Amino acid sequence: MNCLIQLASLTGDCMPVADQEASCKYVQMYISNLLELFQQGPSKWETNHFCMIINRLFLYRPLTCVMKQEAELRSRFFAFLRDYTIHLTNQAMQKAIGEAEHEDHTSLALIYDAIVVLLRGRWRTCFASEEEADAVDNELVKWPVLMIVNAFIQNVLAPPKGSRPVAKDEDDGDDDSEDRTLFQDLFNPLSSMICYSVGEFMENMATNLHQSLAEFTGMATGTVDSSRLPTWQEDQHWLMLTLANSLVGEEIDGACHVSGDVFDYTQKMFHAGRKFDELKKAQYLQLCIEQPTQDRQQYAQEIDPFVIIMGELFAWASIEHDVFANASRDMISPELCRSTFLCLRRFLNAASSPVDCDKWNDYQGVAAENLPVMPKAKEFSAILVRFVVKKVLSVLLNYGSEEKLCQDAIDCLLSLVESHASDIASSPELFEYLNSLDIARLPNRANLMKALVLIGAAANDQELQENMFKLILVPLSERFMAAVSVPSQTEVDSQIVDYLQCFDGVAKASQSHSAPVLFKFLYAIIEQCVGLMRSRSQNETVVSNILQLILDVTTKVSIYIDNEDESNALYSSLLQIVDSYRNDQIKRFTHFNTDDEDKAADLALFIDILSNVLSKDFLTVGEENCSTGAKVVIHSLEMLLTIMNDRVLQMPEVALKFFRLILYLVEFSPESLAEMSDQLMASLCQCIKLGMTGQFGMEITSTSLESLTEVVLHFGVDQNKGRCTQNLAMLFKEMLPTVFETCLSNTCENSIYAESCSALYAIIAFERSFFDEYVNGLLSNRSNEKGRAVLESAFTELMEVAPEAGNRRGRVQFRNRMEKFLNRIQGLLSYT
Repeated sequence: MNCLIQLASLTGDCMPVADQEASCKYVQMYISNLLELFQQGPSKWETNHFCMIINRLFLYRPLTCVMKQEAELRSRFFAFLRDYTIHLTNQAMQKAIGEAEHEDHTSLALIYDAIVVLLRGRWRTCFASEEEADAVDNELVKWPVLMIVNAFIQNVLAPPKGSRPVAKDEDDGDDDSEDRTLFQDLFNPLSSMICYSVGEFMENMATNLHQSLAEFTGMATGTVDSSRLPTWQEDQHWLMLTLANSLVGEEIDGACHVSGDVFDYTQKMFHAGRKFDELKKAQYLQLCIEQPTQDRQQYAQEIDPFVIIMGELFAWASIEHDVFANASRDMISPELCRSTFLCLRRFLNAASSPVDCDKWNDYQGVAAENLPVMPKAKEFSAILVRFVVKKVLSVLLNYGSEEKLCQDAIDCLLSLVESHASDIASSPELFEYLNSLDIARLPNRANLMKALVLIGAAANDQELQENMFKLILVPLSERFMAAVSVPSQTEVDSQIVDYLQCFDGVAKASQSHSAPVLFKFLYAIIEQCVGLMRSRSQNETVVSNILQLILDVTTKVSIYIDNEDESNALYSSLLQIVDSYRNDQIKRFTHFNTDDEDKAADLALFIDILSNVLSKDFLTVGEENCSTGAKVVIHSLEMLLTIMNDRVLQMPEVALKFFRLILYLVEFSPESLAEMSDQLMASLCQCIKLGMTGQFGMEITSTSLESLTEVVLHFGVDQNKGRCTQNLAMLFKEMLPTVFETCLSNTCENSIYAESCSALYAIIAFERSFFDEYVNGLLSNRSNEKGRAVLESAFTELMEVAPEAGNRRGRVQFRNRMEKFLNRIQGLLSYT
């Protein structure tokens, strides 16, 4: 089987892709033999290898060679591929759902991906006649693809509609074991397949949703046996996931879009004479939201199929909310509710996104109201926003302990921010529910605050923004101030942590246009954190949340602040917090070990804050004004260098961030080195030397070498050489052997080799006698006696051009000479 996989992906000189005739003949031979070998299908032991063969065949062979095979062979191959894919879909989904075994699921993903590649190749192939093109479409595209999609849907629905077995729960219980994540590798290619039969799929899906809704209504009213409710909930869950991953797509940044094939289908209907009424569209969707159980058949021929499906989704979401509001919670599954929010979020965001018809030639001549998008009428927007706000906030109010469900609900609210921020901000229902909701008590408090701030910032109305600020942020701030003034108690400290996490959500929502207002608000909180660091120094949770808030303020907010006074005020507060952290927290690291993850996380946060501060440093001049980013970092280094021992540096995240901080300091603010005391400078160099040993990983070795280069270069220029103390110069001399040996022993590690050459060049340029003395010591070793003549000659050639501080061209030439030097001394030089 491995040989067949290799033959399927054969490339190179033995099978040049450019030779079309040879490629087509090879594909013909390969497919013929493959069909003969597996005419009964692969055995269960061969399944994964067989799917890999199909996958590699379509990825590595020109697809035109597959399409242009003889009609009889091509038809047999496509029929076999269709039948086997349907068979494997049944087998894999039964095992995945019923037995929680995913080996065949993995194989199915391979063959699904291969079919998508083949389908795309169909549209890149030109055929000699329309008859041949139609034959390929019938054999491969329209009905075969729809059959595969339907097979998948049948396997996720329970009898009598489908064949889904009783589900076996996954053991992990984490995000990766959720259906939406676990089966994403199938949903992605399925969404591409659906595009080729989008009309039929929308018709089938609308029927499924309508029937499912009617069944639930019957169970809710008692006219249908409710014993099937758990099975129905699972069916609806899979319908929601299928819908969320088919007609709409989601980008990496969370923005959603309606599939282009849905627009193409609408365009075809438009040019065929079927046009849709914008007013009827709004009436239909309003009916689905406000009267979801009413008959909607009258709109079936007057509304775009995509909008029909969106209406069925709205109707289900509305019924779900009504049942929940009427205290029938036993009929609502939190998992189903999450899937509903996922689907609703994607449809809301995708259908509300603006579409510029004139931008796309394909849609010219199609009026905007005929496209599959949300109605633009102001009255409908108010109805839609009211519906979403009530559904989202009622879940937060009543299901606050369900963290994942609440997060999906918040994400659903965010889906309307870009298109309806002002409507949300002016919605009476928003504040009605918020008055009943203690945001600080929610597990998702930070994300909810972020969402509310984003809504306020996107509402293009100063009055609405001020109203949200006054009704949401101000009361929260006042409650925080009151809690801070109370002596430390377990309950009070827990409240303070909740408030800090709320403010962290505010910081994360900062954007360039909202940062000035948010900075003023958050700076008042940070001022309180100065005293809080002292009064709650023993409470590690409070300290950690203060650090997280400051990190996000320096990352998301202060970066947009151009006012020097405000930045320096922040630095002044940070200096006080650094003092508190150094005085009260340093003892926590006295007995540090690699199991202390909480301590390591705090330290990593603290170092991140310093890196952010350093990146926005004004470097203001004046003896009294020392509140600059670089000086904050120097002040902090005095504490950090006292605790950065071997045990602390064994934590990879802490070590890497610490050595990067040193690099940022010496590279972007070399002037700050003059602010350091001799003792601090010596400790810094000793730490750099420790990083060069290689015991903390390659990246830290490279970073330490780069830091050393920057320090030596700074003191190597004439105007700074007088500031270099004798002790510091001796430290450079002590590090030279380590740098030289690192250079010789890392010739295969490009980054380390390049940085060690640069560091060595900088030290030699700083003081040539250091290197000469070291070389003489090496040559005097008894172990180097036999090769002394060759070594002397090699060192002489290496140093034929005297290094100069800051000469980049000279540094490149030195590295080239070093490569020749290494070739000459192979096996001759001994360090001992």
